[in-house]
Amino acid sequence: MQYHPGRIAIVVTGNGRVQRYFRSLSFPDIISAVGSPIPVHSLDHSSPHRPNVTSDFAACSADLWIDVKRDLHRPSL
Repeated sequence: MQYHPGRIAIVVTGNGRVQRYFRSLSFPDIISAVGSPIPVHSLDHSSPHRPNVTSDFAACSADLWIDVKRDLHRPSL
């Protein structure tokens, strides 16, 4: 793992649902609550899964995970 100067969040998923997430208090709200299904267009739906094997970290579009008000762009991270 490397230091990243921007604001990031880590979302842990399993069995098609959000298991937990980690974010700083300054990071925008994550719209998928713990226990809810992961967004349809998430990378989790397009990557292969192996039982009991942790996948690598992957960057994704913040628009899928944070609250973006209608007709506005996602906050700069």
